[in-house]
Order: sequence, then structure tokens, then C-alpha cells
Amino acid sequence: DQAIDVTLVQSTATVNEESGTTSVTYDVDLDAVPNGSNTVSVVIANSGGTATDGTDFTQDLDTAIAAAATATTGVSYNAGTNTLTFDNTYVLGTFDFTLTATNDTIVDSGETFAVTANGATITNGTVTVDGTTFDTETVTINDVDQAIDVTLVQSTATVNEESGTTSVTYDVDLDAVPNGSNTVSVVIANSGGTATDGTDFTQDLDTAIAAAATATTGVSYNAGTNTLTFDNTYVLGTFDFTLTATNDTIVDSGETFAVTANGATITNGTVTVDGTTFDTETVTINDVDAVTPPSTTPSSDDDFVYDEVTNADRIPDGLAASRNINYENFLAADGAVLDFLDSVNEAIEENVIDEARLAGGEGLWDIAGVKGFAVSFSLTELNPGSEADFSLFPLRVGGIEAEAKDQLIVKSILRDRTLFLEVDYTIASDPNLSATRISVLQVNGSPLPEWLRIDDQGKLVSGEPPVGTESVELRIEVTLSDETKIIRYVDVNVNSGEIASLQEMREEFIAGASLFENQIEKETIKFDNASKNIEKSFIN
Repeated sequence: DQAIDVTLVQSTATVNEESGTTSVTYDVDLDAVPNGSNTVSVVIANSGGTATDGTDFTQDLDTAIAAAATATTGVSYNAGTNTLTFDNTYVLGTFDFTLTATNDTIVDSGETFAVTANGATITNGTVTVDGTTFDTETVTINDVDQAIDVTLVQSTATVNEESGTTSVTYDVDLDAVPNGSNTVSVVIANSGGTATDGTDFTQDLDTAIAAAATATTGVSYNAGTNTLTFDNTYVLGTFDFTLTATNDTIVDSGETFAVTANGATITNGTVTVDGTTFDTETVTINDVDAVTPPSTTPSSDDDFVYDEVTNADRIPDGLAASRNINYENFLAADGAVLDFLDSVNEAIEENVIDEARLAGGEGLWDIAGVKGFAVSFSLTELNPGSEADFSLFPLRVGGIEAEAKDQLIVKSILRDRTLFLEVDYTIASDPNLSATRISVLQVNGSPLPEWLRIDDQGKLVSGEPPVGTESVELRIEVTLSDETKIIRYVDVNVNSGEIASLQEMREEFIAGASLFENQIEKETIKFDNASKNIEKSFIN
């Protein structure tokens, strides 16, 4: 018979997930070797704590003990009962096993893990555990993981080039300071819009961020990757950068500039941007610059500017009643160009009708001595349900109410041999909707010919066509603030200034007098009669 005491000792009370002491070693020992056929057994098991066996350590307790027992002379292990057994070949002080903390991204610092030795037995004699019946050792797992949210906030949704609010400030912040060796990084970059970085603002985005990072404790910036990094010395709420609108002479009001925070990373833990993966802030640059084309002096009283009237451009009721102005000759049932009666021209020639009111515009469209035309489109898309839904003149597709609210209007004037085209739009059906971009290309999508010039906004196209040029076909694209794109096609006669709409059908562009004639026949209107009326209605 023997009296033997079993001891359980752990090497440390704390371990770390990330660095430093990441493992704990448990020594299980006896104060005497069993003699003869004597054996000593003891149960070693997890007995509690907030850590999870096999998850918060890289191996589970059973596996660690079994591996150590296999490698130690005189020791065996029964995993089914968690029982270690020592026989008379055991060498004192030679049995231990180790657990290593799992370095995960879960924010779980302060978890505990308890290991207990109890239920000891001896073949012959008496046995105790640390002088009594059991012993428990508890280790705490420390963790620097954090869950941090990055936010991007801009100070205003609009800035002005000339006066008032001319700058926008962006605050990039965290909801917690990184601890220890932890760092948080986020990519801040221009992500779109019609404004040009470094041109429409007095400084480019990289320069503004880099300067602010240099001036802010705990913040650094990598311009090559557009990455901001915050360390444990950062003071919450102290980082921001500012962009100031460039006051140029370019007509570019309504340009937008988008800044996005995304690609956030953290050394230890989890990170979000505004509760998700990214956040985009968009500012609009307002501008009072305007294009004023040169004016000319009329060569005679017969030289006037007036738009070709469409059925979306109603002459005021009072004027119509008092001056007997009427319409005739619809060129298409669902909306087309309307022409003045001869009586209108006679009234103009006699100066009975105010020619400025008839011209109906300001600036470019008040110029005398030119010939002018206009075509108006609904911004409602066509219904492609059947061929009957298509029209060569898609001006009333959305119905009268929609046409009156949302319109794309293309105007032309021809002075001498110089052609001016103005593209304008009206969005009234939705107060939250606006047109953010207009582009003008050739109908096949290629850039405009060299003889045509276009301003930055795409609203005014002008140029003198080369000799022999008959017409130019254009593709006009309006992008709305909800990213809807409205595309319309027009054909411009560069010798007369007349505009006709083109319609894309079955991937083929249809245009030209012969197709006009086919359309007119469908509407039981003679094309050559309409042409004669046009000739009568406009004064060269």
C-alpha cells in the first residue's frame, strides 16, 4: 500500500490570442512513483469557464492530453472517461500537455477556461489531489480584437463656385480608438460623378487627404492605395479634410463629385463602414456661369427668329384668341411638329404680333436674322410592346400630362453658315429627380465631327459644316439622378437648320424623307403638303 498525492499545476494564469504568451502548459504529477503492480488514476476534464473547448484553443483538451500520454513512459489515457493512469514505469515530473489560444477575429477578450483534476483512485493504498479530493486551474484568454465602425460624413450636399458655401468638408471617424497594436484602415477615393478631381476643386482629393493626415495625430495616408490608417494614438473626431470648388468660367453647373469609403480592414477584430461595407457621399457643384452667343443685327424687318412650334409648346390662350393664331398639319398622331398658318406670318410681317414673344426665349433664342426650329421629346421611354407603339416623332409617348412635365427639347438656329444646337430638359414630375448629365454624340456613338464644338455640359453644340455636308445625325443621352438613362436621336439638316427625330427600331436607325413619307401615309397626311406649309411658315 502507498499514500500518493496528485498535483495539477498550470504555467500561467493568462494567455493572449495575438502575441506574447499564447499558450498554457498543465503539469500533472505524483509525489511518488507507484510500486510493483500499483497504479494511480485521475480524471482531467474541462470544468467550466466562458471559453469553448476546441474553439478558443487550437486543439481540444482530450486531444492534447492523449497526445502527451502517448509520448510519456508509464502514462496512459482513456478519452471516454477522461482518465489518466500512471504505473510503476512512470518517471516523476515528465507528464504535461499544452493548450494554445486561437487567434480569431471575434471580440471575446476575458474568456476563461477551467481544468479540474478529481476522482483519483489507487490500486493499493490511498490517494489525494493536492491534499484533498480535487484541484481546479483557470486560465484567462486576453484578446485585442475590436469591432469598429468607420463613418464618412460630408458637411453639405451642394457647394457654389462663386459665393456662399464654396467648400465641402468630409469627416472620417471611428466609433472606438484602436487598442494596443491594433490599427484600422479604410480606402477613401473619388468614385464617380461628372466633376473632375483636381480641376473642379482647387485641390485634388489625394492632396487634401494627405495634408489632413499629416496634421492629425494617429492618422497616416498612403496615396498610392488611397488608404487612411488610424492607430491607438488617434483621438476620436479629429480627422477631416476639405475641398473647395474652383471658380472657373466654364458653364458646368450641376456637376457632381462622389467620395466613397470602402475596403476597410483591421489588424485584430472586425470592421464595418457605416454599418456595412461602404459609404458614398455626393456633392453637387452649382455655377452661375452661362454661355451668351454673339448677337447680330437683322438685315431687314423680314428677318426674325422664331421656333417651330410643337404640340407641347402652346401659344398662350390670350394671344391665340386675340391674334387668331391656329395650328394645322400634324405630322404624326402621337406628337409631331406643328406649323404656323400663313396668317401668322402675315401678322409677324405687319408687326402685329410681338416677335420676341413668338421667339419664346432668352439669349440665344432672341437673336434676329436667323432661321430657327425645335423638336420636343417626352422623357418617358417608349413601350416596345408592338410596332404600333413606335413613332418617327415620339413627342407624346408618355401622354399629355407626362409630356407637359418631363421634356427634352432640341432647338436649332442657323445664322449664315453657322449651326447652333441647344439641348434642354424639364423634369417636373418628381421633385426628387433631376437630369445630372447630358451627352451629345454621333448617332453611332462616335464623337462629334471636328467641325462641331460642345460645351462641358453638353447643352450647346455649334459649328460651321464643311462644304458638301448635308446633315448630321446625333445621339442625345440624358442621365437622371436615379441613374435612369433616356436616349433620343435627331437628324439635323445643316443647310436649313431643320430638325427631325430618329427612332431606333429592331436595332436599325430609320430616318430620311422616304421614311417620313411612310409615317405620314400611316397618319393620312401628305408629306409634300406638310413640306410646303413648312416652307410657307418660315422666313429665310
